[in-house]
Amino acid sequence: MQLPTSTFRASRAGFSLIEIVLALGIIAFALVGILGLFPVAVDAAASSQQETQAAFIARSIFDQLEANPGSSKRSIKLTEEYSGTDRPAVVVDLSKGDPIAPVGFDSDGKALSQADDPFAIYRVEISISPITTPDYGLSKVVVTVKSKNTSYPFSSILRQK
Repeated sequence: MQLPTSTFRASRAGFSLIEIVLALGIIAFALVGILGLFPVAVDAAASSQQETQAAFIARSIFDQLEANPGSSKRSIKLTEEYSGTDRPAVVVDLSKGDPIAPVGFDSDGKALSQADDPFAIYRVEISISPITTPDYGLSKVVVTVKSKNTSYPFSSILRQK
């Protein structure tokens, strides 16, 4: 006796348990690989943010030095000009030698009064060395921005007279 073809097709419809287990194994293997990339992406984003903030801090110091190239009082004033702050400006005396004492900056790139402030995420050292040949009043300025585990040196040639 032969079974009708419709009964035979009905018993073959769907997936077997082995097919389902294999499909779940392949999906799990792919997901593990994809989820393994998330910590790498988070670390890359944090590193990029630190480097951008370090460049912002260095640029603000270079801008202050360029703003008053021939001032008799060799100091720069690091301040943020935004509303709602009561934080005083941090004045860095540039006449005390080289390298200049470090200045602390918080995570937003705002200068703090001391480098060892507990809120200081970045520690900045400024080094100014005059270029004497030829004498055009130029100086090489190196601003080194240090975070917890990385150091970012930035340099520029600025007119200082």
